[in-house]
Amino acid sequence: MSEHNNIGLFFGSFNPIHNGHIGLAKYFVENNIVDEVWLVVSPQSPFKQQLTQADVIDRIAMAKLATAEFPNIKVCDIELFLPTPSYTINTLLALKEKYPEKEFSIVLGSDQAKKFSGWKDWDKIIDNFKIYFYPRSKKTGDKYNETVSHTDSNGITRSSVMVNAPLFDISSTEVRKKIADSQSVEDKIPDEVNHYIKILKLYAKPLFIASSLHFFRFPSSTTVHRLISGKRRYNMAISCGITTRTTTMTYTFTRTGRILP
Repeated sequence: MSEHNNIGLFFGSFNPIHNGHIGLAKYFVENNIVDEVWLVVSPQSPFKQQLTQADVIDRIAMAKLATAEFPNIKVCDIELFLPTPSYTINTLLALKEKYPEKEFSIVLGSDQAKKFSGWKDWDKIIDNFKIYFYPRSKKTGDKYNETVSHTDSNGITRSSVMVNAPLFDISSTEVRKKIADSQSVEDKIPDEVNHYIKILKLYAKPLFIASSLHFFRFPSSTTVHRLISGKRRYNMAISCGITTRTTTMTYTFTRTGRILP
């Protein structure tokens, strides 16, 4: 069997992972654009707030569950061991050092095409790694299988590729909102992920109780389970195939509020 050395890196919070993520990863593999897709789960994106973000151990566990039947789609937890916020250039350099034999490319939504030149060290990224953009909207006017140009402050132009991948009209924001409103998401996320969310009551609305003097805000269900069900989540994560090092470190973090060296 030949080695799979052409790796497409699909970065995201996966909060939670949904059918669109899986469908897109399958498209890249099945159309031989890359040998494998690695879902790089970000503990903290520099572009996103954490107000509605599930703990990273849960997001990794859900990604593991969603990809279990797809051998060429894997979950990468390397950003868990890198400084936050998670800058793409740092992750790429760390992966290249760890896997020098592999050729990495990046899979990004077309909505990032115009924003890309604002990324940290974007010119170094595009100089050293191929970038594939996929459609995020029917209204973008994307020209598929053509190059997308980016010009830096020195007038140097670099190019990436717009891929004619199918449009998956699903977002994690939509999934979270539906769950918070007690609506079904069975058609938007894998069954195993839906089951995981229900068991741990992820993305449920916080509870509020009013008194004559104050509003007392009860923690969200995610926070409650982080505090009182850490051991259960530890066991569930292990059963999802997450490494003992990752799970133990995150379990320690959720118990103590910090990551031990």
